[in-house]
Amino acid sequence: VELAAQDIRFDVPLADACYEDRQKLCANVPPGSARVIRCLQSQRDKLGVVCRATLMSEEMRFSENIDFQFPMKQACLKEMEEYCQDVPHGNARVIRCLQLKKDDKHFGKACRVEVERYEQESAKDYRLNFRLYNACKGDVGQLCKDACKLQDGEICGGKVLSCLSDNKASIKAEACRKEVTYLEKLEVNDFRMDMVLAEACRNDVSKFCSAVEPGEGRVHKCLREHAAQLAPQCRKEELHLEEKEAESVQMSVSLLKTCANERRLFCRGVLPGSARVFRCLASNMASADFGRPCEGMILQKLKRRDANWRLDPPLRKACMGDVDRLCSQEDSLRSDTGAVKKCMISEQTELSPGCQRELGRSLHMSFVVWQPKGLLTAPCDGDIQKYCLSQAPGTEVAPGAVSNCLAEIVDRMSRSGLPNRRRLLAAAKGAEQHQQQQQQQQQQ
Repeated sequence: VELAAQDIRFDVPLADACYEDRQKLCANVPPGSARVIRCLQSQRDKLGVVCRATLMSEEMRFSENIDFQFPMKQACLKEMEEYCQDVPHGNARVIRCLQLKKDDKHFGKACRVEVERYEQESAKDYRLNFRLYNACKGDVGQLCKDACKLQDGEICGGKVLSCLSDNKASIKAEACRKEVTYLEKLEVNDFRMDMVLAEACRNDVSKFCSAVEPGEGRVHKCLREHAAQLAPQCRKEELHLEEKEAESVQMSVSLLKTCANERRLFCRGVLPGSARVFRCLASNMASADFGRPCEGMILQKLKRRDANWRLDPPLRKACMGDVDRLCSQEDSLRSDTGAVKKCMISEQTELSPGCQRELGRSLHMSFVVWQPKGLLTAPCDGDIQKYCLSQAPGTEVAPGAVSNCLAEIVDRMSRSGLPNRRRLLAAAKGAEQHQQQQQQQQQQ
């Protein structure tokens, strides 16, 4: 197999099936070093049915072992020795080892290029990813059997992985769930790893982000900065990825990097998932030890949550049924105007207790990071100016100062017997207490 993977002349089934295609498309490509195979891969859409199907079959076979990835193995000999010396070959274990280490500052450029090429090729079809394919066979059959028609060697273009990601809560095999999560992290890091999004955003990337180097979420950031100008399908896919990214700090490359010190200092015992680490960071922004770069990133993400309720996972989980019942029209617009949260506020007496609590928590955070003309807080700007800023100039600079001022005012008003305000205050306070209890449990 190792010889077949590097020279098509030793792969009889592939050589026979692709003889005519090779003469037509790769006649000037010398055999050896997997050059002919790569030539065929790069022109997959031009191959005959038999050649394309055989190529897919051989690629699936080669994906199992670094020894069958000749150019990558040659480029990564030093890295394999340094990082993966004790990792056994087979089951794509060495390949995964190299993937996990590729961002190390001592990792060679030539090896990184080959590893990233492998990642991009395997992202084209889940069958080309040995670990994902074997871990998720059962779940694909149960959850995503109609996501892609497996025929004639045609690639799925990321449809099956997208289906698995959308149905991750229903995945039964723990190994499959882990592989899907790992690939989601790759998608957040590099837009090219999400084949559905990359295809939908091809023109927009060329138009707005052609000078942006892929990696560390930079292209996604660029696309989001031009959200209003994106093609509808590109904007839809980018929003969908942003929702997944909001689920866990592990999915946000830029947040992990920017807030690494703050996470160690304030949230060491908080487990990732359900936006717990993000909540912890946001609740500690007022600390003198909280860095300005991290504060700026948290503020930006909180603004996005005000604009789109789906980017707040606990709120989305607690209020999905209420939104379907009371605010479905606003939600169907998928807008970034805060329309759904405004609807929930107007219908707050009709919300379920859990949704009221999460909405109270969410609104509390909106006032913690208050700025003039905020999507949800603008109606209070006059009162904030009159009762808070005029009494203590500079209050708006410190996170939490405005919310504390308003809390004191609302508390006084609640003692005057205004039931709706008292209910909102109770919801906000209850949400704060619930969040503190959760953080204490995670740290124990």
